[in-house]
Amino acid sequence: MKKLLSKFFGGEARPRPTRPASGFRPSVEALEGRALMSVVGPELHVNSITSLNQDQVAVASSPAPGGGSVVAWRHQYSTSGTDTDIHVQRYDQLGNKLGGEITVAANFDLENQPSVAMDRAGNFVVVWVDNINNSGNTNVLAQRFLANGTRNGGVIAVANDARAEYDPDVAMDAAGNFAVSYTFQFSATDSDVYVHRFAANGASIGTTLVAASGLNEYSGSIARTADGRFAVAYQIDHLSGRSLDSDVMLNQYAANGTLQTSRVIANTTRVEISPDVAVDAFGNATVVYEEVFANLDHDIKARQVSSTGVLGAPIFVDLDTDYEFAPVVAVNPSTDNFVVSYQRLHNNGTRLDGPNQLIVREMNANGSVRGTTNLGDRFGAALGMNGSGTYFLGAAGFGLPGDQGIGIAGRRGVLN
Repeated sequence: MKKLLSKFFGGEARPRPTRPASGFRPSVEALEGRALMSVVGPELHVNSITSLNQDQVAVASSPAPGGGSVVAWRHQYSTSGTDTDIHVQRYDQLGNKLGGEITVAANFDLENQPSVAMDRAGNFVVVWVDNINNSGNTNVLAQRFLANGTRNGGVIAVANDARAEYDPDVAMDAAGNFAVSYTFQFSATDSDVYVHRFAANGASIGTTLVAASGLNEYSGSIARTADGRFAVAYQIDHLSGRSLDSDVMLNQYAANGTLQTSRVIANTTRVEISPDVAVDAFGNATVVYEEVFANLDHDIKARQVSSTGVLGAPIFVDLDTDYEFAPVVAVNPSTDNFVVSYQRLHNNGTRLDGPNQLIVREMNANGSVRGTTNLGDRFGAALGMNGSGTYFLGAAGFGLPGDQGIGIAGRRGVLN
């Protein structure tokens, strides 16, 4: 599942288009005063190495009942910001650290944009972007790990064309087979979305072209069922007159990469961006995304798509007048209740005011709100959920004990 690419050092996120919009806004119940989320225990300090900055968080949880979690992030190694590495920390099902912090990738290049996935046994794979000799030619690499944190084989080249590949996301099935979505920069005005599939032993199975229309398609998010089916959500940019109109799409695939359904998640006259997808045990997908209601007013919405491609109605996760952005989602695999985390800045009518707030909103499968928690000044959230409905949220922020700058925080919640 996707994570926000925070601009602090090294690489930076793609600019996100905005444009004015107007129109009918459905009314929603005011829920910010309710703090009903079942957050278990205090905030966890994930990173042990506290020098410089840590950001770009990714989280995965094992789909097994009572499964553990793993958190990946980008570590700033050099004060100049020209050398960043990828680190991970494992957790058991109760939120206790398993072993120490693991360095996944530590060349002299900029390594960033990590993503992580786990199988039922707790084995996991980490993918990231390697900026070759800091030249701007970026490749997508992967490293497998056993459940005990031991490396399993060598580094795998997921995508290493002479052109840039970036923005990876990874998903695993129960047996450890994994699939990586990424963006391929075909030309300066044409980016495409691909998926590269691998067997549990790291052998390449094949590559699937998700979207290559000649327009910009990017920001892919991938999720996978225990039996290997997978869904990919992505953003596509259209020109509408002189304005940029971005929409959100979803493709669903059989385990062998055969396209099953393709659905338009959001293509109104407004801009819709930043999709994230999760699937339940049966292959039903939930996609969250950000809608530009006005320049200073962005909203969070969701749509559900059945395993056979039946598209549900839009779900209004947060439609207040503030600026909500960068949503991520995790789904209880058996109940379809889901949790969404996103950031919020206050819209005072003429500008956006801080401090940044990280919101966690638990949702019923029918789209109604169960409860909301404001976690304060944290950002760049990532979510994972195990087979029992326990979710792990990772985020970056200042003020963690001993950290020189930005650190990684964790929280656990239970969504039945």
